[in-house]
Amino acid sequence: MALVFSRIAKAAKMEAACEERIMNRPRVVIAESIAAVGIEALEVSCDVVVAVGEPRAHILAELADASALIVRSATQVDEEMIAAAPQLAVIGRAGIGVDNIDVES
Repeated sequence: MALVFSRIAKAAKMEAACEERIMNRPRVVIAESIAAVGIEALEVSCDVVVAVGEPRAHILAELADASALIVRSATQVDEEMIAAAPQLAVIGRAGIGVDNIDVES
């Protein structure tokens, strides 16, 4: 009987650890089109928000608890956008250069 309770307790701990991992997954906002395989790769370990074609106000709102932002060349990542993302750890730009990213902010 003790073995059954031990297994139940172990299963409960494993389930709690899985739930914690899911809850602590980084949130990634994708503001412009990237390859589907890239989105799929991110979804393995991140909560992905695809905001392609959404108004700027929507993207700003999605950034409130985002860890990462992925853009290409059209999205202007300015001081306002960076300020809207207090947990932002990385801005990924698919392409060359950072002319659309306010690096100083």
